[in-house]
Order: sequence, then C-alpha cells, then structure tokens
Amino acid sequence: MSERSGRSARLAAWLALAPFAAAGAQYALTKSMHQDVAYYVNAVERWLGGARLYRDMIDVNVPTVYWVMAAPVWIAQRLGLPSTLVFNLFVLALAALSAAAVWRLARRAVAGASLVPDAAAGALLIWCAALVGHDFGQREHLATILLAPYAAARAAAGREPGSSGLRILIGLCAGLGLALKPYFVLIVLGMEGALLLRRGRAWRPSIETAALALSAGACAAATIVLVPDYMDRILPLARATYHGFEWPLATMLGAQGPRTFGCFALALLALPLAWRVERRTGDLAAVLAGGALGGFASFLIQSKGWLYQLTPALTYATAAFAMVAVALAESWISSWRDRWRASAAVGLCLAAMAAVLALELGRLFRSDAALQQRQAPVLEAVRDYARGGGPALFISIEVDYTFPAVNYAGASYPYRWHHLLPMPGFYRGFRPGPSGQPFRAPGEMGPLERGFFETFIEDAIAHPPRLVLVDRRRLVRPGLAPELDLLAYFCQSPRFAELLAEYGWLGRRGSYDVLVPLPSDPPTGGACATPAPHPEGDPSS
Repeated sequence: MSERSGRSARLAAWLALAPFAAAGAQYALTKSMHQDVAYYVNAVERWLGGARLYRDMIDVNVPTVYWVMAAPVWIAQRLGLPSTLVFNLFVLALAALSAAAVWRLARRAVAGASLVPDAAAGALLIWCAALVGHDFGQREHLATILLAPYAAARAAAGREPGSSGLRILIGLCAGLGLALKPYFVLIVLGMEGALLLRRGRAWRPSIETAALALSAGACAAATIVLVPDYMDRILPLARATYHGFEWPLATMLGAQGPRTFGCFALALLALPLAWRVERRTGDLAAVLAGGALGGFASFLIQSKGWLYQLTPALTYATAAFAMVAVALAESWISSWRDRWRASAAVGLCLAAMAAVLALELGRLFRSDAALQQRQAPVLEAVRDYARGGGPALFISIEVDYTFPAVNYAGASYPYRWHHLLPMPGFYRGFRPGPSGQPFRAPGEMGPLERGFFETFIEDAIAHPPRLVLVDRRRLVRPGLAPELDLLAYFCQSPRFAELLAEYGWLGRRGSYDVLVPLPSDPPTGGACATPAPHPEGDPSS
C-alpha cells in the first residue's frame, strides 16, 4: 500500500469508527454506574473528607484504587460537579490517550503504510470506550487502559528508541495499573513471556519495564508504610472470609462460557498468526495475545466468575486478532490481480463487523434501560427519605442498589460495611444447630464474626438512618442458606432491636423491604418483632 492510499484508508477507517466511539461515550456518560465503581467514588469522597481508610471504611482491596480515583473526585468537588460524571469523563480521556499512545508506538513497531497500528488502536478504543459496557470504570477496565501503551512500547523497544520521557511515563502508568490488583502481574508476565518467545536471547528489559517495577513497587511500599491498617486489620479478615465468594471452576466457566472460551480462542489463534505476519505486525500482536492469556489466568485464579474480570483478556485478545486479521487482509488484497473485487470482499467484512458493533451497542443501551428501571423504586425511596446527605442503611450481601443509589440520591453512607462482605466466608460450610437457625447466635460467634456483628450495629446506632433497606433477594453465595433472613441476624442484638423499635415498614421497593422512622408512637416490639408486609400487597413490588 502506498503512503497516499494508506492515509486515505486510515482516514476512512477512523471516520467509520467515530460514530461507534461517540455512541460508546454517550453510553458511558448516561448509563447507571457499576456498583463497585460507584462505591469507590463515594468512598473516595469520604476519604477526602477525613474518613480513614480501612478503619471508617472496610474494604479488602488494596488502596491503589483510592489513590488513582482521588484526582477526578477532588476536581469534581472543586468544580461543584457530580463526582460520578467527572470520573466517567476522566476514564474516557484515559481511554483516548491510551489508544493514541498505542497508535503512535505501533507506527514505530510496524513497518510501511499498513493499517495494522490503526486496527490495534481502534480495537482498544472501541473496547475501552464502548464494549466494556456496564463494567466501565472497574479496576480491570482501568488496568486494561493503563497497560495497553506498555504493550506497544515493549513491542517497539529496540526498533526506535523514541522519547525517554514518554516511555518512562508509560511505564509509571502501567505500574499503577498493575498495582490495582496483585493478580494483574499475570497480564504483564503474559506480555513479557510472548515477547521472550519471539525474541529469545535478544529479549531485554527496557526503560518501561524499570519504570513499571518502580511504580508498582512504590504502591506496595506505600501500602505497607502509609496504610498499616490494611496489613493489620484487612488481610486477616480477607484470609478468613474471602473464600466465601469463590465458586468451583466448572460453575465459574459455565457462567461466562462463551466469553471465556471466546477470548481464550482468539488469543491462542492470534499468537501463531502473529508469527506468520511478522513483517506487518512486529511484536505487538503477540504481546497483546500474551497479555490476553495472562488476563485469562487472572480471571481463573480469582475464582469469582464475574464478567468484569475478563475485561483485559477480552480487550487484548480482540485487539491482537484485529491486528493479524488486517495484516492478512492487506496481504491478500496485494496478491489479488483484481484489486476491486478484493477490496469489495474486505468491505463486506467491515460492513458485517459494523453491524455486529451496532447490535452490541443497542443491546448495551437496552440492558442499561432495564437496569435503571429495576433500580428506580429503590433510588426513589432513598431520594424521598435521605436526600440532602441523610444516611441510608442497606442490609445486603450485594453492593448493587446500595451504590449507585446513594450517589445519585445525594444521600450519605457513613457506615464501615458497604455490604455484608464477610458473611459468605463466615457461613461457608456452616451447619445449623438444634435451633435450626441458618446463622449463629452472638455467643457462638468467633472473634472475627463477633467484631463484624458489633461494628455493624455500633455504626447504625451512631448514625441513625433515615431509612433502612433490607434485601429480600434469594441469597446466591456458596455456603449461605438461600432463606437466611439478614434482618433477623442483626435483630439478635437487643441494641439493634431497640433502634428499630422506632421504625416501621414502608413496604416493598423493588427487591427491598424498606423501614422508615415512625412519626408517632411505634407499636410494641418495633420492626424486629413485626413481620414485613407481604410483598404482593404493595403496589410497588
């Protein structure tokens, strides 16, 4: 392909991608924020307001995510804008900068006027701005964005040195991405392993590698030195309870079957194809495929089976496959005598791909509309009773509904436990005693469970909620009895029962039973002694 025709094809390709990227940005800015992301936005707001990490907020994840999210939340507070909006804009800007850096570095790594660098950057941009879907802003999403330029820089290393400042910045950002979760080291190992296979004894670490190690090491050291509560308080809790969220391998793979095997197959296919089209792709396709395999290993080791944990594997596998597909198509077109027919065949393939993208974006918009409809009754209740910073107490194993309802309603959440995090771990393998209750009495609890039980109640008493929302969904966690009554668990405490004596049932809102303070003398016994109204009798159920 000549330089002139390459420029024309490049312009046409990016013009074709632009509507999808714009639609993805609109989706990201208007969709309901992922519950984990919304929690971190709220938690960073509290932290910047003086709350102490791992004392006033209990979270088993390392503090790097708080540090990364502090900048957009701080800017939002200074500008008087919603933190959720500014954070989404921040992530979109990161995705655009990451794709631009990949394109610039891939132009150095790939010879000639090929569109392969555009395929890599375009696939990364579409995935990170649009196809990531509801998981936009998750730690896996942030790590995917921050590590992509590192892959391109490592592939370009040894061909043209480039700007040392840019390469160091790329390595430092990649180190932050790695430090978001210890499991992400497998992504970097996958990238470096693929590069080692291609270069053999010529493989060398580069300035990006050193910067990555320095950045990730600094985050680890800062966690140990600056946040000792994480080591002293959180790690023992995580070791004792986090297994309660782990599923058997067969269950996990079954839950995400098509995506799991799809990304694995794409990555495996891209690796040998990268060798076949080496002149066109350089090392980048292989490095991205290696990162995808590392991301797949990270998904398996975490043993949760949640879709967002596949984000790095899906994104990098798609980008690697897009690169080799474009390289093969260019080679195929150049070998055909009838260039017009070849171009028409490629055009049909691109049209089919555009149709698939349009259908997927449509599915994402419809899925989010359905989600917001399900969230609406809970959000409305929180707005009605906790608007203006009033506390809303959620009693739930899950984080969804609590966040982003608290964010969007302008409520507060001054409690340590944003969900009943340790309970699946406390009750995995539990067998009820003679009473038949699916939970332990306070006197039977071990030190960790008793501490969790007491701190939850202390917080509720210290910050009396304007409404209490009790999750009535069937519990789906290994070891938890599906019929476990979460409210009855805490009503074992006389202090908690006394607090709820002043609350009455408002009714069912979505999947939650809602309690609010009574304006007059409460009935004898209060909410702990009064069963919730039958959900079929509530018009909002």
